[in-house]
Amino acid sequence: MSRCQRFDFKRLSSAVLFERLRDLAKREGIKVEETVLGQIVELAGGSSRDAEGYLGKLITLGEKTITPAVASLVLPHSDLAQALDFIGYLIKAETSRAVELINSFLEEGGDIAYFYRQVLNLMRKMLLVKLGGKLADEASIDLLPEFQEKLIDLSSRLTQARLQLMLERWLAADSSWRSSELWQLPLELAAVEIGSLTNTAKVEGGNSDENSKAKTATKSNLPADKVEASGLNLQQITERWLEVVADLREYNHSLSFILSVARPIKLEGETLTVGFSYQLHLDRVKDPKIIKVVEESLAKIFGIKLRLRGESDEATTGADLLSNVLTTFGGQVIE
Repeated sequence: MSRCQRFDFKRLSSAVLFERLRDLAKREGIKVEETVLGQIVELAGGSSRDAEGYLGKLITLGEKTITPAVASLVLPHSDLAQALDFIGYLIKAETSRAVELINSFLEEGGDIAYFYRQVLNLMRKMLLVKLGGKLADEASIDLLPEFQEKLIDLSSRLTQARLQLMLERWLAADSSWRSSELWQLPLELAAVEIGSLTNTAKVEGGNSDENSKAKTATKSNLPADKVEASGLNLQQITERWLEVVADLREYNHSLSFILSVARPIKLEGETLTVGFSYQLHLDRVKDPKIIKVVEESLAKIFGIKLRLRGESDEATTGADLLSNVLTTFGGQVIE
């Protein structure tokens, strides 16, 4: 018989950790404001040891009352509500407000590295909520009730495909902001790009993933070689383009990225014309093997056979990007 014993440890819920910290503070004879306790809970991520460590550092300050101002001497500047508001602005394509929030956070003495990780962690939690089941429960275990509700609400406002693209673009900013002289610039550019996703994706309320599945099921029984009979049009393809992008991610991440910055511009019979911003992207998609993969994905999503045709779309896409940058940062074009 084995003499080994196994102990499985799990993260504490935010409510349990919050009460434990309040009890410890009471025993030490100090008053810690609830805002500070909530901040410690968020930083600890369900770890009792980390939470008690943060509280211990605050106690060593020697103050009888720990306010947010006092706590800022020890704890990194954190505001989960701001991070959730930021994600909300991205979902609604309110790019200017998202960029303003980044800058106000810095002006208030915030840690941009912590803000980046905070947004990343929240986006990941939203993805787990979209996946459902036990993953959804685990996603919000370390959040206070009011933040849990807002996280679930934000998750319901967009499709899983669009959330994945947002997450990938935010992840890509990690390698650039560390080497930038203006730390906030890579995050601002990421916000502009994520906001521009609404040009090719429709933000739907309720369970949009279920709606997408229903549309796919309806199309699947249509004749594969008769686009006219299907009633499929360019607007429908544009609204569901991110589903194609997400489907191709399983085949190749770089191809998925190329199509995420491209856009359907014309549907003539069975031929779908897609505009590409860069000649390099267009050349890549002209490869017969790539064309076959994309056409198979289109058939899978729309339940009908389409032929892919690529063409340069530099003028239009460049104008859209320039417009986004000017709207966000201000300025004008001087000829």
